[in-house]
Amino acid sequence: HIPDWLRPAVQGEFFIKIGVVCLGATILIRDFLTSGAAGIVQACIVVTCVWLFGFWLSRRMKVEERAAMTLSSGVTICGVSACIAAGGVAKVQEKHLSYIISVVLIIAVPMIYLMPLLAKLIVPLLTDNVDVQNEIMGAWIGGTVDTTSGVAAASDMINDAANKTAMIVKATQNVLIGVVAFCIATYLASKGGDGKLHRPSARLVWEKFPKFVFGFILASLVFSLLQSKHIFPDWEVKKLVETSMAKTFSSFFFSLAFVCIGMDTRLKDIISKDNRNILYAFLGAQCFNIVVTFLVAWLMFGIVKPALGW
Repeated sequence: HIPDWLRPAVQGEFFIKIGVVCLGATILIRDFLTSGAAGIVQACIVVTCVWLFGFWLSRRMKVEERAAMTLSSGVTICGVSACIAAGGVAKVQEKHLSYIISVVLIIAVPMIYLMPLLAKLIVPLLTDNVDVQNEIMGAWIGGTVDTTSGVAAASDMINDAANKTAMIVKATQNVLIGVVAFCIATYLASKGGDGKLHRPSARLVWEKFPKFVFGFILASLVFSLLQSKHIFPDWEVKKLVETSMAKTFSSFFFSLAFVCIGMDTRLKDIISKDNRNILYAFLGAQCFNIVVTFLVAWLMFGIVKPALGW
């Protein structure tokens, strides 16, 4: 048990909120735009389809609703960061958040090696154009491997061209963290005490809506504007506004949150039947993610983009 003198410092949810706001400063709108139309369309289609399927599968396997939202976000967007952001908005139980994060990190390791092998085996069968092959492979890896560092490692096993496409696609999906968090918050704010959706007043939504989501969005907008060449072309201070410090603060507070969650988590809770269902749901959603992302990447980067010259 946590001693009484230490308990006031064990504020995992509070540290998560601070970390999410700092995370917003690292997610720039320019990353969303640099991928071009193909990357933006892929990100929107994949995030929507995989999130809805992951949530549906989790609920079918009797995973608690808020845990299902967290799991779906982790599979769909960028792993740990998305889990933390969605879990903070949904106010998921700490034992569930801890377990989902552990599963994300564990599954990401074999995928770093599996996805390049699958890409090299399957993609050359679709086209003889090497440049198109690299884009499809990069887009496939960028949309399936759950962690940004994992995407970098996996795509680097192919070549630099695939690595560049993979990182751009991943950055594009990362921007959608704020959109998903906003939708989750709005949905939960619309639920009444009877568990049914209602049309709430603006005041009720404001009262129930987690304010740190606005902090996340505001931080993203401010840093995106300050680093825009079109708005501040000659502003020397702009060069000093980098995201490295924001990443450091975000990682620091997320680390504090992990420590607090670990202190409040019991091993017997982690290996419970409920958490086994979370594992099965995650694996099912990830398999679906691999198939859907491959089809969308092939469609957008192998057919639509070359045909339209995007």
